[in-house]
Amino acid sequence: MMSWRLKFWEFLEAKLFTLPSSPELFNQYRDTDASFDLPGADAIRREN
Repeated sequence: MMSWRLKFWEFLEAKLFTLPSSPELFNQYRDTDASFDLPGADAIRREN
């Protein structure tokens, strides 16, 4: 049986990580801001 934590993580990966940023909301798990972030910052945040 799959644990609720794994199910929740898969939900986040499928839903939250794929949503593009908008003018009102920056998705830090998908996008980066060259003015503030290191290269690959989105991947670093997902790994944390």
